[in-house]
Parts: sequence; structure tokens; C-alpha cells
Amino acid sequence: WKIAHLVSGEYYCERTAAAAQEALDLMLECVDTMHKGGVPDFEAMTMAQMISGLSMQLLGNSRAASGAEHLIAHLVEMKPPRFENANGIHGECVGVGAVICAGEYHRMAALTPKAKPYKPLDEAWVREKFGPLADGILRENEHDCLAAFDPQNIVDHWDEIREIIAGIPTAASFAWTLHALGGKYRLSDIGIDESLRDEVLDISTAIRNRLTLARMRRVLDFGG
Repeated sequence: WKIAHLVSGEYYCERTAAAAQEALDLMLECVDTMHKGGVPDFEAMTMAQMISGLSMQLLGNSRAASGAEHLIAHLVEMKPPRFENANGIHGECVGVGAVICAGEYHRMAALTPKAKPYKPLDEAWVREKFGPLADGILRENEHDCLAAFDPQNIVDHWDEIREIIAGIPTAASFAWTLHALGGKYRLSDIGIDESLRDEVLDISTAIRNRLTLARMRRVLDFGG
């Protein structure tokens, strides 16, 4: 959300972001307690979920609580071709999505991209990847948020974007936390073949017309 605000001027509400951060801080305290062998604080976890829900109500959408990691959960729920065996409750899939996104974002941060011209999603690609779901995906992307600003804005703000990414735990950290708590952290844990790893973000970011860093990759050239 912060990155989208930087590069496209998307509305960013400090009050709503603070509420989302409060929910995250509560949940992190619960995780820390559980890692130390303490009793799960279900009351605090419930409060965190309520505050997160309030952030969505304040904004009128899920922006403060949902990024590209949630789109991977939607991919599991939609089950397009080759993902028919994907399974898992929403939170489990979001956890795996967080590992995938963190890995890609930190990989990107280590590089320096160049901007490339915007091109709409290729209809043939959409139909191949989404099969009978393709018409809905094409409608969702008719007014692509990537087309609303100059891709050079991303490059111009790359140092600031790197700073934001630096505040995101690494993929290894996410995976360790989830694994230590008995959670799912690998694509295979949610019924997705590991051979599809390189495609998961490309396909999932097409599901919703939301400006995420994962979606921005379509207008960035990292030189191979």
C-alpha cells in the first residue's frame, strides 16, 4: 500500500494504517509468546482480527490488510487449470503467500530495475492460465491500475521502495515462524506443485486489479 502510494498517488490513510499496524503488533506478541512455549492468547488474537476488520471498514476495502499474499489464497480458492488440487483454509494459504512474496520482494530489492512500457495482459495468456475463469479475469483487468501512472515512477522511488522492503521479514524468517508453530509454509503444503513456483505470482496478481509490487513487475526490467 505504501509503495502504491509512492508511485501512483493512491490514497493512503495514516489512521487506517495505524489500526492495521496495531493488529499486526498484537499478533506478533502472540507469536512470540507461543514460540517461548506460552499458552496461546486467543483473546488477543481475536482482538487483532477485530482491529484488522475495523481497518477495512474505515477504508471501505481490504487494502490495509491484504496484499499480493492474499491473492495467492484466492488462486487456491479459484482452482484454475493446474491448480485443481490446491487446498487449504484462507489463512494457511496467505501464510504460504507471505513466504513467496517476501522472497520475491527481497530478490527485487537487491537489483536495480529499468522501466518498460505498459502492456495490457495478453488475452491468450489469460485464457491459457485461467481456462473457464478467463472472461472474469479479463473484465477485472479492463481498467488496469498499472496503466494509470508512468512506470518510471517506480524506478525513481526505488531507494524508498528498498527501505520499505527492508522492513519485511525474509522468506526464511516467515517460513521458520510458520513451521515452528505447526503452520503451512511451502506450496506443496497447500497442494501446489513446486514446479509452478515461478508462475504463482504472475497468475495470482491478475486475479484482482490491485496495485501491488508483485503486479508492478510487469513494467520493470531487471536485466534477466
